[in-house]
Amino acid sequence: MGALYDTMLDITIRDQVVSDYARLISNQVASKSGPTGMMLKAGYKGIKGVKPGYINEMVEVLLPSFMEVLDAHHMEYSGCNSQTPFDAWISGCSQTVADQLLCITDKVIHHADKKVVIKIYKGVRKIAQKHVSMAIPEMAAVTMKYMD
Repeated sequence: MGALYDTMLDITIRDQVVSDYARLISNQVASKSGPTGMMLKAGYKGIKGVKPGYINEMVEVLLPSFMEVLDAHHMEYSGCNSQTPFDAWISGCSQTVADQLLCITDKVIHHADKKVVIKIYKGVRKIAQKHVSMAIPEMAAVTMKYMD
């Protein structure tokens, strides 16, 4: 894997990385409004209610696969010698990145041991692409915090 993957999965910072991504998810959900926002907030509350720390556990599970996706885009970014920051550059392909991340979560959900998690995921999955796509630049910004 590349430098981004290796850095983000370093055991010495992994807890902080997981915490930062969990906070990103919480902030993203909190920023949503309208009927879709209500749906996402209800789903998030349901997932958090599964057990204390469940969001962090899921971030921990998804982190290696998500970093593979981001690492591939970071290598492409590095290869083009862009003067634009990575979080701005990746916004141009945020829909593709979102699709790649959601493909991972679609596979992981099949192994979920909590029926409520599966039900909630299926309920919000149809609207997830738009919201995940909107969060990609911020996800990249959180990531880059560790790369400098």
